[in-house]
Amino acid sequence: MCRKIQTSNEYDPPKLHRHHPHPSVLSGSWFSNRCETRPHGLFVTRYYGFDDSKQTFRGYYNHFADELCRQPMFTIYVTGSYHRRGVSETLTDAYEYDFHVDEAAVTPKDIRTVNNLNHDKVAGCGYTTWTVGKEQVIPTNEGCSVLGLSVPYVEYEVVKLDREHHNNLLYLGQRPSQGNSPTSPERRPTSFQPPLICCSSHVLSKTSPNMTPESQSASSGISTSYSVILELLSLTAVGWFLLPET
Repeated sequence: MCRKIQTSNEYDPPKLHRHHPHPSVLSGSWFSNRCETRPHGLFVTRYYGFDDSKQTFRGYYNHFADELCRQPMFTIYVTGSYHRRGVSETLTDAYEYDFHVDEAAVTPKDIRTVNNLNHDKVAGCGYTTWTVGKEQVIPTNEGCSVLGLSVPYVEYEVVKLDREHHNNLLYLGQRPSQGNSPTSPERRPTSFQPPLICCSSHVLSKTSPNMTPESQSASSGISTSYSVILELLSLTAVGWFLLPET
């Protein structure tokens, strides 16, 4: 490349070919490494589990009222499938993905969220009265307007894998400042959110989409380290530790 540039001139510019990145291998478990800012005064930590062999994923979005992520408001759980479309034309070393969300559930963590959800129950937010700490599946084809959820739906994503200081990093597309999701190809992101850290090359299991991470760890004998991680996700900022690969 250097020789091509050195021997070129304004009449004969160098012909540089774009290098295509290797296909992203998403399989594994990925966590936020800090408390992240969201529109409307919210803050969030994220967890994803990907299984490339089945092309399925699940994600937890823990929402908080404070910038240290110590005042939990609610957790959104989603599950579905994903498909890689090709190399991104706008972002270097990134791929375009389509994420199909088939099911979503919500666990309110404070009384304000409970009151908002119960007020919006007429619009399809859940089947029964909401209470703090109790998860409910969002009705398919109805959604939950107070949280901006619609099930099923497709998110048109960009994905990039990188490595820094012995940590595998996963970048997903930045959300618009209005807080909405990239639900059409024209709205596919053109920048990235803060990276997620790979904590395991295996997807941590969940036996039922109706179960919270805490109840799963208690009922199925998941390792103590996983239980500790889930507790940190729910109660703290997740920003004070970097998990090494296992």
